[in-house]
Amino acid sequence: MKNFLEDLGIEITSKECLELAKCLQIDDDGNIYQSRLLDGVKSLKGGKVDVSKLENILENMEIKIPDKKVKDLSQNLPVDASGKTDLHKLLKEVKKFTGGKVEAKSLRKVLRSMGIELTNRELCELVKMLPVTDDGMVDKNTLFDFIKSFSGGQCYVSKLENVLENMGYDLEYEEVEYLRNCLPAEDDSKVKLSKLMENAESFSGVKFNADEVEDVLENMGVVLTPKERWELLRTLPITSDGKVYHNRLVDSLKTFHGGRIYENKLESILEKLNLELEKNEIKDLRNHLKTDSSGNVPLNSLMNLTKYFAGVKINASDVQFYLGNVGIELTSKESQNLLNTLPLNGSRRVFKNRLMDGVKNYKEGKVNMNKIDDALETMGFELEEEEIEELCDYLPVDGEYFKYHSAP
Repeated sequence: MKNFLEDLGIEITSKECLELAKCLQIDDDGNIYQSRLLDGVKSLKGGKVDVSKLENILENMEIKIPDKKVKDLSQNLPVDASGKTDLHKLLKEVKKFTGGKVEAKSLRKVLRSMGIELTNRELCELVKMLPVTDDGMVDKNTLFDFIKSFSGGQCYVSKLENVLENMGYDLEYEEVEYLRNCLPAEDDSKVKLSKLMENAESFSGVKFNADEVEDVLENMGVVLTPKERWELLRTLPITSDGKVYHNRLVDSLKTFHGGRIYENKLESILEKLNLELEKNEIKDLRNHLKTDSSGNVPLNSLMNLTKYFAGVKINASDVQFYLGNVGIELTSKESQNLLNTLPLNGSRRVFKNRLMDGVKNYKEGKVNMNKIDDALETMGFELEEEEIEELCDYLPVDGEYFKYHSAP
């Protein structure tokens, strides 16, 4: 029995083997059904698993996980120096990928019991997105995948741990509290679901030892002084086993005020930030970067610019129409002149944020006063109604418009 399991990639001690045998039915010839043995293994408290044989182990234990999810599963497993993980940790992670099904008509009840509240409109939007089977069922893990990227909904702060657990985040108490403190609550009891998922993503993926931070950053191309490294570590939640999430480290760099980047490793760090830029976009980014006397880039200089190279993209042919919808009106000539200043990719598309940054520095065009709220919001100006009214009092208005470049 012990040798059979080892051939599969499951290692148990002699003591664990005896405990397992006590729970199994053995026939007169001293044999055990393979299916019963593997079912018994699922309830075993000990044991180690060779992660390199993960697919074979899952197949023999009749655990069905889509191929693209097996990679995610292996990345979430804490692996020791010999490439093994605890069996019970594997089975705990497996539960996140095999969650069963729920009735589509019961989605509101299921989500509310977790701690997620949707309006009627949001619920309808979610149901339209979900693949519902002929018998009206939805795969629970598929539901959670959609929830992670859903733009609507709110989460009850009191049920934060329950929501995170159902979404597949296995966080310690200190990490949950750290996350809780990062969230901008709508009121005392709720937070936007999208904001929770955005912050929670940094608590996923691979971990490394906290004392390896300097080496990890060096490989990325980021250099910190000893003082800066200490300041950065103070902002990072460290697990009870002394580890740090790589995603959390990268996320912390986005708001860190110290550090430098080797200019020749710019593309590498952009990749770590999940920014897939084309050559002309990288060239445009480089043109706006500040460099120090050594030719290196201050970290905050890069981070301040990356926000313009993320999010949705807009076709060059739609720019004039898009700006008109938010109240910024350009002639065809003005629109073309604006496009000439922007980094269009091979498909002649531009990041919306980069477009709006270009608009802020553009000296032509008009703004429709009836849409000034939309224009300001799209450009990233978050003003109260009273502040907008006060601004309007200073604008040189021509009928329903004011010339954009004339604004104070």
